[in-house]
Amino acid sequence: MAEYRVLIKSSAAKEIEAVDAKSERRRIVARIRALAQDPRAQGSEKLAGYADRYRVRQGRFRII
Repeated sequence: MAEYRVLIKSSAAKEIEAVDAKSERRRIVARIRALAQDPRAQGSEKLAGYADRYRVRQGRFRII
């Protein structure tokens, strides 16, 4: 399977840095990195109103 390039916007990076628990930040970043291997991982859901956008959850956070 092809590997994708995942880009994190600067605004998203600031939001990740604002997460209090360091362990939770690590899990979020790991989940984002995993999207390079499988962009539609198990548990991903299509966003309503968009043709090609999906989201995954990591705890209480949504990753688009």
